[in-house]
Amino acid sequence: MLYYWEEFQSLATKWHPKKAEMNRICALVEDQCLNHFKNILKKKRNSINFGQIFDVSFSKEPEEEETCLE
Repeated sequence: MLYYWEEFQSLATKWHPKKAEMNRICALVEDQCLNHFKNILKKKRNSINFGQIFDVSFSKEPEEEETCLE
């Protein structure tokens, strides 16, 4: 979503006849709406994955393979 917004913003400010007005509208949308999503992405990037830190495997011990008797 953020990628498409940046693409739309660049096209709109490039081709719209009232560039100053379009820049204000884009800044308003970014401040009011997109900062929320950007903050979510930052939190996900900065969060610590405890599995990576401790490298703990909670799986059961591997089961022995059954052998077929002929």
